[in-house]
Amino acid sequence: MRTTIAFLAVALIAGFAYSPAMAADTNVFEFQFDPDNPGASDFTMFDAHLRGGRSPQTPAGYNDQNWGGSNSLQVWAEGGPRHGISVFEGWMDDLGGAPILHAEIEYLLRNNQGPEEERGMPAVVQVFPMVGDLIVGNGDGLVQPGTGWMTWDHRSAEITDDEAGGVCTTCIGWGADGSGREGPVPGEDYLLSPQVDTRIENPVIGNFYSIDITEIAQGWQNGDFPNAGIYLRGTPGDEKAGTVDTNLYFVGADTATSGFPNAINPTENRVMPVLRVTVIPEPATLGLLGLAGLLAMRRNRR
Repeated sequence: MRTTIAFLAVALIAGFAYSPAMAADTNVFEFQFDPDNPGASDFTMFDAHLRGGRSPQTPAGYNDQNWGGSNSLQVWAEGGPRHGISVFEGWMDDLGGAPILHAEIEYLLRNNQGPEEERGMPAVVQVFPMVGDLIVGNGDGLVQPGTGWMTWDHRSAEITDDEAGGVCTTCIGWGADGSGREGPVPGEDYLLSPQVDTRIENPVIGNFYSIDITEIAQGWQNGDFPNAGIYLRGTPGDEKAGTVDTNLYFVGADTATSGFPNAINPTENRVMPVLRVTVIPEPATLGLLGLAGLLAMRRNRR
């Protein structure tokens, strides 16, 4: 009887230890890029915004204007002229294969471009997984030769690209066939599923806010789609849900390696976004609990 009770006790304790809801049974990893010391770790991160209305074909030779990099990650309402992209690499190996329970990116809110009477009211940020590699530019307004930087009108463009009639003939557009304009094409440049929505309850400039990417990070880990970054966009206001148009600016993660000429600037607020991943660790404690139970049974049998 004592043996049975001991085994039941061990099973109950082990099951309790396995519970992912228990803080003691999860590990939290934090990744934050250091632009002052970019070689400090294998982790890299860079952000970009795609800004419409800034891609004229003039003057001659300026086939596109680059708005692929900025110290603001701009997330405006769906259909608006500004959407954000974040790419982060070199972090998944640190998890050691432990299953992802939760993942989020914490951003510092830099500005709110909504009407004054709506600032501070709830807004929603939508996140989708990007598909394919991107080359984020430096945001200086020009696409330099030999770079192939991303722009609003093109996935890849350069000043030296040929043009005819004011239209670039050799730039690579968005979408599967390269004909897409006005940012990434839904279902082709970014997947429509999984879609992760985060409601920002009280967007106050200078505060930190976490954007949920759990389903996307789990998809990366499971190999459902490659880790090519995330696409962020805002949503129109919903009166029933009590939300307003999303017109938020978060502090971006521009770095010297992305070409941004002012990435390390002491006069700017360079609080880098934080990627925070919670995992369920290997149940190392299970063996210890089981051993303790067996020792207890041995003592009882003596």
